[in-house]
Amino acid sequence: MKKAKIIFVNRFFYPDISATSRLLSDLVFSLKKLERDVYVITSRLRYDKLDTVLKKREQKDGVDIIRIWTTQFGRNTNIGRFFDFITYHLSVAIYLLFLLNKNDLVVCKTDPPLLSVTISLVSRIKKAKQINWVQDLYPEIAMVIKSNVFVNPLIRLLKSIRNKSLSTACVNVVVSERMAEKLINEQIPRDQVRVISNWSNGDKIFPIPRAKNSLREKWNISNKFVIGYSGNMGHAHDFDSILNIVEKLNDHKSIRFVFIGGGVKYPWIKSEIGRRQLTNIEIHPYQQEENIAESLSVADIHIVSLLERLEGFLYPSKFFAAAASSRPIFFIGGTESELGRLIIRENCGLVVQSNAVDKGVGALINLENDAKLCNVMGTNARKLIDTKFDKKFGIASWIEILDNIISTTT
Repeated sequence: MKKAKIIFVNRFFYPDISATSRLLSDLVFSLKKLERDVYVITSRLRYDKLDTVLKKREQKDGVDIIRIWTTQFGRNTNIGRFFDFITYHLSVAIYLLFLLNKNDLVVCKTDPPLLSVTISLVSRIKKAKQINWVQDLYPEIAMVIKSNVFVNPLIRLLKSIRNKSLSTACVNVVVSERMAEKLINEQIPRDQVRVISNWSNGDKIFPIPRAKNSLREKWNISNKFVIGYSGNMGHAHDFDSILNIVEKLNDHKSIRFVFIGGGVKYPWIKSEIGRRQLTNIEIHPYQQEENIAESLSVADIHIVSLLERLEGFLYPSKFFAAAASSRPIFFIGGTESELGRLIIRENCGLVVQSNAVDKGVGALINLENDAKLCNVMGTNARKLIDTKFDKKFGIASWIEILDNIISTTT
């Protein structure tokens, strides 16, 4: 009997460098030991370079990468994003109807939102098995961010449909304990929820000494105390508080804020920098994958943030990459949040609640003047990756789940 295939579905994949793409790429390219045919159905786009269109089909390290057609409006408008999402849903459904066989296994991520709903319909038709890899909870995030008396009934309906797709899966892998609690509270059976934290690739991301970092020299910040933000600039992050802190430190000439990345909030951030006449901040695009260690090591401290009202609906994945660079984490969010408690417990950074701008400013100035404390916190952050959140731990947990499910195939 032919062995069951494993098919992963996510809108972005190698060579894209977004967080979900990196995680999926780490996992997929580690599955040779399962001796199964492995496919990835993704889009032809790159999150960091929307004008780049990738090959329709490619094989890499034994993985068959299928890049399906979608519209290419990008993230700058809601209507454009909507069409990109919908066309991906439709293209995935059509392709899976031809590719899936009975007892094949589909691993579905959550980009675009509600993808588990579409795939569960096809999986049931084809009698395939499904795992949902839940990185964030939609439509709850939309309800929290854009609460509207006219929209909320629709969102509640979508949540009910989403829950049905989760309850029929073999397992739902979530990235945090709080997220697991949210799903269990939605009546998803406890034995169908498994927590596997996101991770960092400690072999690719490592600290580079400030004096040897060519980007610091290229950007003329070698003599600055650099406060960095790296990754997606999205709705879930508290940029109001971040920019208020930047503004308070605008005349503090030894401090420089360096943002690296992009996202839906990028245009607003750029406009605010101009409106507030901020001269102590610069923004650079995503850097190449081969330069990720250098890019993350630009900072002396990394900012990570999460709006407190979104606790449990997602978990800031940029924490893991920042910690791997052996830098302290400056977390703007709840002190009782899952990440906030971790940072405090492990002494790998500082936690400041949203809108506590003066406290945040004071904390950053103190860290600038205390190199020893910065080194201790940075060392603790890297130790946390090496002992708990390195790629090898996440991959091992995933292989255990995949092996258990496909071993029951008859």
